[in-house]
Amino acid sequence: MCVTRPSARTSRRSFRAPIDQHSSFPSSLDNSRIKLGDSNFRSTVFQNRVNVWVLPLNLSQSKYGGRQTPSSACTLITVQIAYDFLTQNIRLPPTSPLNSKNLPLDILGVLINAIVDGNETHEKAMMARKRGFSGCLKKTSLEQSTVPECPSVFQFLKKPYRDTFTVPEAIQAHRPEMHEVDYKCYSGDFISNLVTAITMAVTSPWLRDLSRLSIGVLAFERAMCFIYDRPTHSILLIDTHMHFKGRAGSVVCVASFDDVTDFIVGVTKLVFQEVFKTADVTGQFEITCLMLTSLMNKVHRGQIFQPIKTNSTKSFPLTAPVKVKARKSLKVAKPTDENDSGYESDTEHTV
Repeated sequence: MCVTRPSARTSRRSFRAPIDQHSSFPSSLDNSRIKLGDSNFRSTVFQNRVNVWVLPLNLSQSKYGGRQTPSSACTLITVQIAYDFLTQNIRLPPTSPLNSKNLPLDILGVLINAIVDGNETHEKAMMARKRGFSGCLKKTSLEQSTVPECPSVFQFLKKPYRDTFTVPEAIQAHRPEMHEVDYKCYSGDFISNLVTAITMAVTSPWLRDLSRLSIGVLAFERAMCFIYDRPTHSILLIDTHMHFKGRAGSVVCVASFDDVTDFIVGVTKLVFQEVFKTADVTGQFEITCLMLTSLMNKVHRGQIFQPIKTNSTKSFPLTAPVKVKARKSLKVAKPTDENDSGYESDTEHTV
């Protein structure tokens, strides 16, 4: 795949098919929509339920376009992915039959565009923070370069500027068209709690009229986007960090929501292996439901994420590790000592 220079912006596809949130997707694409087909990246099926694509190192937020420095734009990228899936008629990869399949170019395009857009906004925001600005960064100000400078004779006493964003900050700086419907922080049984929290959003009576949900999950200082598609009853994860000690790039996973437990077990083994370093498989995560502001009048007001009662009984299978072999088409770079803001697992290609 052609990789642009770090300063060059990948152009977005001009065609966008809006989604009707009250109707299911048509059985076939509209004649006006160009079907992009599939890429040559093949998935691996594990847990006999989940399709996983492990992409090359250059397809990650810290390496795309020849980038030489780690990227901390994962929250901005998560918001952008959520926005694209809510505004474009992008089909999720099929969950059946359960065999290896190619990653659709639509999905790959969303991933690349989100990396480019997120890193671009992050760069502008960091320039503003370096100049001493500590207020709420607005997208319009960043685009027009009108963020005021805040010089101070005590500049040398200030703490280093922060290079990360909360979800509300990312929305204001990058996609003010988005809105945070609900937010919750959970700690304890990581896998069981994550399965329960995502199920709360999918089955919530407040969101039942929406055909697609975007869910952001932040854990271990990393953010990533989950997409639930109601017409196909499937769930997708896009994580743009580096993985496997910096030997591989972004990870994409998809499964039927009927297999959500196997899906979350697989995702945890791939990108949250810190969980398995604890004796009782515990951890903390934040979860947020993102929606277009224009659709908020269709969302009934109510609390989506409820408290979870502690359950000492494990509700998920802890099977033996499953090896994910690197495909020949995926050229994995040599391991480096550079740190990514994302996860680099301690086990080489083991999930």
